Amino acid sequence: MIRSILEYAVQVWAPHHANQRDRLEKVQRRFTLYALRRLPWRNGVWRSSYSDRCTLLEMVSLEKRRTFLQRMFVFDVLTGRIDCPQLREEITVHRPTRTLRNQPLLRIPFHRTLYGYNRPIDRCCRIFNSVSDEYEPTMTRERFKRKILAL
Repeated sequence: MIRSILEYAVQVWAPHHANQRDRLEKVQRRFTLYALRRLPWRNGVWRSSYSDRCTLLEMVSLEKRRTFLQRMFVFDVLTGRIDCPQLREEITVHRPTRTLRNQPLLRIPFHRTLYGYNRPIDRCCRIFNSVSDEYEPTMTRERFKRKILAL
């Protein structure tokens, strides 16, 4: 239940400061400690690192979930699954005339301030650009999801 609340509209409110991300992640850290203490066996596993506890409980960190959801959001806008012309206009696809170097797929405008740099749509596009090599305009949502989860 907590994760669904924390993931609602993550494209808009996702924190960009490290201390804010850590405070959110602390919720899941505490939950993993609690969940492992309640398991029937006690061999000290609950004292292991956070990433080990997440692996044992088959969970992903909240940071990775937010990143995944932001990538899927941009994919949905690009493929037309989210029908919003205003959002589609905000995303500029880079179409080079010649391929001299590896360019990111989505063009992100320059911002002078951190506030502008971390604008929700630009932040989502920046995160999507990290996996834009895996994107093909004709691929299905499930195939793209499998590709980026495998990274």
